[in-house]
Amino acid sequence: MTPVKRFYCQSYLLELFEPKQIFSQLTLSFDSNIRPHPNVLQVLGVSTDGPSPAIIMEYCPGGSLDLLIFDKSKPITPEYQFRLILGIARGMLHLHKNNIVHRDLAARNILVS
Repeated sequence: MTPVKRFYCQSYLLELFEPKQIFSQLTLSFDSNIRPHPNVLQVLGVSTDGPSPAIIMEYCPGGSLDLLIFDKSKPITPEYQFRLILGIARGMLHLHKNNIVHRDLAARNILVS
């Protein structure tokens, strides 16, 4: 299974551009020469087929951090919390060193392997 992130363009963007025009720019961005990093998901591709564009990313079986936090059946130890925080910080540092700004860092957007 490959995860897909769907994008829903704001109506004002659709008045100015076709979705394929918007995502052709994203495709160019994803073709940058950023080195892989263990704390950053690899983008496998971009699709503009279908009703909404999508980004195809590597699979993370642990799901999102927000679901992990609220799942009371899986307690998170302080050691695991530290490893999560350190991984997030390392991933963000890698992005920033490559002049990439995440813009939506939130528990729902952090995937756990």
